[in-house]
Amino acid sequence: MSEASAMQQTRSRVLIVGLDGGTFDVILPLVKAGRMPNVGRLIEQGMHGILRSTIPPITPTAWTSFMTGVNPGKHGIFDFQRAVANSYEFRPVPAGQHEYKSLWRLVSEHGRAVVSLDVPFTYPAEPVNGCLISGYGTPAGEDVPFTWPRDLAQELREECGACRPAVLERQPNLSAEFFREWDDLLENREAIAHYLWSRVDWDLFMIVLGVIDNVQHALWTYLDPRHRDFYAPGAAEYRAALCGYYEKADALLGTLLSRAGKNTTVLLMSDHGFGSTRPGLYLPQVLMDLGMLRYKDGLLSVRGNSGPMRRLLGLYNSVPWLRRALLRISPGCKAALKRVLQRGALVPSLASIDWAGTRAFPSAFGLHIYVNRVDRYPHGTVEPGEEYERLVEELRRSLLAATEPGTGEPIVRAVYRGDEVYRGKWVDSAPDLIVEYTNLFDPARKPDATMVLPDIGGSHVPEGILIASGEAIGRGTVDGAVIEDLAPTVLHLLGLPVPTNLDGRVLGQMLSQEWLASHPVVYGGEEGTGSTEEDRYGYTDEEVEHIRAQLSGLGYIS
Repeated sequence: MSEASAMQQTRSRVLIVGLDGGTFDVILPLVKAGRMPNVGRLIEQGMHGILRSTIPPITPTAWTSFMTGVNPGKHGIFDFQRAVANSYEFRPVPAGQHEYKSLWRLVSEHGRAVVSLDVPFTYPAEPVNGCLISGYGTPAGEDVPFTWPRDLAQELREECGACRPAVLERQPNLSAEFFREWDDLLENREAIAHYLWSRVDWDLFMIVLGVIDNVQHALWTYLDPRHRDFYAPGAAEYRAALCGYYEKADALLGTLLSRAGKNTTVLLMSDHGFGSTRPGLYLPQVLMDLGMLRYKDGLLSVRGNSGPMRRLLGLYNSVPWLRRALLRISPGCKAALKRVLQRGALVPSLASIDWAGTRAFPSAFGLHIYVNRVDRYPHGTVEPGEEYERLVEELRRSLLAATEPGTGEPIVRAVYRGDEVYRGKWVDSAPDLIVEYTNLFDPARKPDATMVLPDIGGSHVPEGILIASGEAIGRGTVDGAVIEDLAPTVLHLLGLPVPTNLDGRVLGQMLSQEWLASHPVVYGGEEGTGSTEEDRYGYTDEEVEHIRAQLSGLGYIS
C-alpha cells in the first residue's frame, strides 16, 4: 500500500448524504419491511433521531443554517426570496449574501479537501479545496458558474456523459417525463459521485438528493389515508413510486458505503421533514377574513374582498380536485390561466395588493406574515408600538384558535414572532410572524374514506432526520439535535477547531463517550465569519427571472 493510500485509510473522514425532505414517517416503515437495508444497518450500528429544522422549515433557510451553523437571524435568509429594504419587492437570494463561511470553506481553509454535490442554494459555486456542484437555486444556461473548478462541468460531461444542475424546471407532477428525468439525473449523479470519489483525495464528501422532496410534493397526498387521493384510481402505483425513490436513495447510499473505510463517519440527514398540512393559500384567506389584507380591483374581484374574489379563493382552498386540476394542466395552459387568475387576484401576488387598505400580508409560500408598518414600508398603515403589538397578538390568537371542521384538530400548531426566535443583525428584516401548520399525517393510520380531510396537502414540516454511524458514533437514539448543530459537529469529527461564533453545538450526545474523551472539542475563534466582496454575488436580472420561474414552477411562489 502506498503512503498516500495508508494516510487515506487512517485519517478521519466524513460522508454526508442529504435526503431533501426526508422523513422517518416513510423511512422507518420501509426499514422495518427490509426495503431500505443500508439505512437499516446505519440505524442498527449507530445513532438516529429527529433533526429539528429551522423556523420555518424551508429549503434555503434550512440549508443555509446547515452549512453555516448559525440561525436565520444571523445569516438573514428567511425565505426563498429576500425583501428589498423600504419596498414591497422580494428577490431570490444567491449564496454568499451573508457574512458566514460555509462548512466546505472552513474545511478548505484548514487544508482539507471537500466534494460537495447538489447542496441547495450554493450558487454560484464558491472556490473550495476540491470540487463543488451547486444545487437547487442554480439558474439554467450554458455559462452559469455552477461548478468549482469552473471547468469541472466539461470534465464531467466527458467522463460521466453529462453534467447539469440537478434541478427540474417542471412542476412536480405525475407525468412519465417527470419520473424519467429524475431517474436519468440519479443515474448521472451516481456516476459523478463515483468519479469524484476517486479523483479527489477528500476529507468531507457530501451529496444531496433533491428527488425525495420533489417527488413528495407530487405524490404525498396518495400516501395519506386522510386525503381522498389515497382512494383514487392508480393511487397504489403512486405510493409505490414515492417509496421507490426512497429505495433508490438507499441503493445509492449502499454503493457509497461500500467504498467508505472504517475511519469514515457517515451522516444521513434532511433539511426538513414532510407531512400533511394546510396549503399555503390558507394564510391569505385568513388575513382577508380578518379584514387585514385587501386586493386591488380586478377581473374577478371587488374592492374590499367581499365579492367574487373572496369566494373563489375559498373555493380553491376547499375543493381539492380544483387545486389538482390547476397544478397539473400543461405548462402553457397553466401560464395563461395563471395570468388571468392573477389579474383577478385569485392567485394572490404582491403586485395585486391594495397597500393602502392592507395591514398585514403573507409571503408567497404561505408561512410568513409581514405587518405593513409605516416605519418599514412606503405605504405602511400600522404604527409601531401599541398598535403593532395589538395586531400581532390578534393574528396569533386567531390562527391558533382555528380548527379543522368536523374533527376539531388545530390547523396551526404554533405561531412564532420573528424577534422571539431569531437573534442576530438581520432580526429587523425578519417576518413579523412565522406560522407552523399542524402535521396531520400518521403513518400508522388505517385507510378509512369517512375520515377524509378536504383541505390538506403535502408540505414541509420541522421534523427532519439524522442518522449517524462510524467509530466516533455511539449507539441508540439522539435527542435535541437542530440543523445548526451539524456544521460544528462535522468540523469536530474532522479534528478541526469549531468557531466560537456559531449557534450550533457539537452533538456530544451522539458521539461515543470513549471517543469524545480522547477527542475533546477545540474552539478556534470567530473563524465562521469573513466573507469578501467577491463572495457577495448578486443574480443578474435574467437570472432573477429564471429563478422566479423555477420557484413558481415548483409551487414555492405565486
